[in-house]
Amino acid sequence: MRKLQEPSSPMDLSYMKRIKFYLTLLGAWPYKELYGTYKEKPRKIPLRNYKTLFVLLIGVLLSGVLYLKSHIRKLSFFELGHSYITVFMNFIAVQRVSTPIMKSYRRTVVDFVLKLHLFHHKHKSEYAMKVYQQVHRISSLFSIFLYILMYVGIILFQLMPLYNNIQSGAFKATSHSIENGTRYEHSVYHYTPFEYHNFGYSVIFIINWIVVFDCSISLCTYDSLMTLIVFNIWGHLKILIYNLEHFPRPRTLGDTNSTNSIMYTDEELKNVQALLKENIAHHIMVTQFMSQASKAFGPIMCFYYLFDQVSGCILLLELSAMDMEAIVNYGILTAILLQQLVQISAIFEIIGSKSETLKNTIYSLPWEYMDVENRKIVLIFLNNSQKPITLKALGMIYVGVQTMATIMKTSVSYFIMLRTFAEK
Repeated sequence: MRKLQEPSSPMDLSYMKRIKFYLTLLGAWPYKELYGTYKEKPRKIPLRNYKTLFVLLIGVLLSGVLYLKSHIRKLSFFELGHSYITVFMNFIAVQRVSTPIMKSYRRTVVDFVLKLHLFHHKHKSEYAMKVYQQVHRISSLFSIFLYILMYVGIILFQLMPLYNNIQSGAFKATSHSIENGTRYEHSVYHYTPFEYHNFGYSVIFIINWIVVFDCSISLCTYDSLMTLIVFNIWGHLKILIYNLEHFPRPRTLGDTNSTNSIMYTDEELKNVQALLKENIAHHIMVTQFMSQASKAFGPIMCFYYLFDQVSGCILLLELSAMDMEAIVNYGILTAILLQQLVQISAIFEIIGSKSETLKNTIYSLPWEYMDVENRKIVLIFLNNSQKPITLKALGMIYVGVQTMATIMKTSVSYFIMLRTFAEK
């Protein structure tokens, strides 16, 4: 039986190849910065760089806004809600495809691949290897699940309007019937200065496949990247806590006479100091990377929380019709957005709780057996650990379960208000 080749770098892992593929489609993979390490030439896909995508999505966004402005009195309450959702999603996609312009983003991805990924630390101990394998399994399953959900959402979101057009006989409509109110249903509506028939519908249908695909991968891929980074940080904190919990104690108890104290020997103190410096360096690497990641992903999370706040209540309103069309059109989309909100908030909360555990673990170190110099090092370590390891959206809003719960409560409140307004 042929033996599988062992990966030689993080980029040999399936989920890392997957994230690289989709970021390449968005023109967001830092080929230039990684070229010196992996000797990998940039792959230029025609019209798939972030500048082109930014212009395309800006055009789609303006078209959607103009459509809303020109049809706001013609659309039903639920049709208006659909258009608002697509405009908001397009706005988030515009913000995300422009992310690669930030140096902090490119630096974060490079440092993740070259330094932070647990692949580079698995050899340090048996426990580190165990954590690496655990994170590897979680990351692989999560990545597969997220992209399957994404493709199901894209297909249903695009094909349901097509099915409705076939059922309603829109393709058999004449120019006269279009002028008198018969119209095509789309997944995303665009402003056009003229009425159109089947050929015009086909053009918009093809454009919508591109737009929906790009919006979907921009939403899912950046969330996937943030999640993979957080999984690895969680693994680092687990390793750090384990190492501190198993910090060596003095090998000898010394004289039990009350006038003597149990202390490390001079030889042991050298080893203790080396271990303390190693763990402090490990902790500094994690905190500095997290600070850098906050600059890179803070704007993404700020706008994403704003989007969830606004779109959550509208999606609930669309689902409240409780018919098959509403469930197919908005059920998967709501599930994806809710899953991403819960997932991102929950995993950042886990990191926050781990950093709290780390503080207690540092305080539990056997500092009472150390000399003054090593006690000072422990004090510095303890002081450095007081700042929680978490992400703040634009340096203002903590990304975590509490913020997620507030968004959900507010969305439900707005939904009840809008539902009451719609019934009246």
